Amino acid sequence: MMRAKLAVTTMLATLTACGGTDANRVAADGSVTDGTTAITLIDSVAVVETDSVFVGRPNAITLDAAGRVYISDAAAKRVLRVERDGSGLTPITRVGGGPGEVQRPSSLAMVGDSVLAVYDGGTRRVVLFDRASLAARGSIAFGGFGTSIRSWRNGLVVGALMVDSLTAYALLADSAAVPQRGGSVPRIYIENPPIAQAFGTVEVARDDSTVVGVFEGSGTAYSWHLRSKQIDSAVLTASTRRGARPEVLLELMRNPSKAPTLMFTWSFPMLVGMLSQDRSAVVTYDPTLSGSNFTGPAHVQVVDWRTRRSCREVLLPVSAEIPGRYAMRGDTLTALVQHADGGGDGTGASTWIVRWVIGAARC
Repeated sequence: MMRAKLAVTTMLATLTACGGTDANRVAADGSVTDGTTAITLIDSVAVVETDSVFVGRPNAITLDAAGRVYISDAAAKRVLRVERDGSGLTPITRVGGGPGEVQRPSSLAMVGDSVLAVYDGGTRRVVLFDRASLAARGSIAFGGFGTSIRSWRNGLVVGALMVDSLTAYALLADSAAVPQRGGSVPRIYIENPPIAQAFGTVEVARDDSTVVGVFEGSGTAYSWHLRSKQIDSAVLTASTRRGARPEVLLELMRNPSKAPTLMFTWSFPMLVGMLSQDRSAVVTYDPTLSGSNFTGPAHVQVVDWRTRRSCREVLLPVSAEIPGRYAMRGDTLTALVQHADGGGDGTGASTWIVRWVIGAARC
């Protein structure tokens, strides 16, 4: 049977309703604001899925210039592509360790709008595909564990917390170049290496002069200047989201038996994006384990590096049933979200692509 597809108008109504809080005001056009930051709805389209080609458990997305969405599916261990209007869902990878094959795809990036980069956690390499033909174009051995990859011109920046080298990211140019490591490591990871191994997620992005990063369990965003080696930081305020709870990480290390009650009781970084040379956007998620699944709200927050301040976070108007996945191009934030449809076997879900423009007048 064809997987369920909701009406677009119903989805838009749902999104608008989910965003209404005392902190965030939702307008009739679907925009959400806290008075300093606004997200304005561009569109929302359903992904056309079938019994044989569908989105199982997405763990990352990226975009090309035409608005196509590339999806890393952890359940099927494959990468899919879908057109901007939700049609043409197509698998573009196979499972394996050979050319053009991946074992555990996670983060994705579009390099120069001509090459799709897929980080394969199974082989710890970045596998490259031609965007136009979808043909394999080789791979880059990374060796370390990368928790995020983002493109910059014709290269990549990989979020990879390495306590032994006291670095947080690696710059990759091509298969022949040695990764250039940089970025500072928060003290909690240096003093407690097991925490870095268990909770070492770092989301990164870069422009011509800086790399910006946010660590799991940290309430601070960092801006590492590539030429001067200067480090700027900005505290990520937490008004409606949970924020950072490093003390919980320490307690988990001291007493692992508390994991069922303490695990993921902090805001988890999902994405960092560059809005401009002076501003970044951070998407975080507040997960709650419900049975065997995570649920919870997501927020977007703007950091102004001129003042080293963060704006108040804005609740993203998406369902909290299933964690969304996010990508940015310029000031456009794209989310891939799923909704449980209540099928007879309880596994039916519909997948949607939602886009907003992020605007921040002041912080």
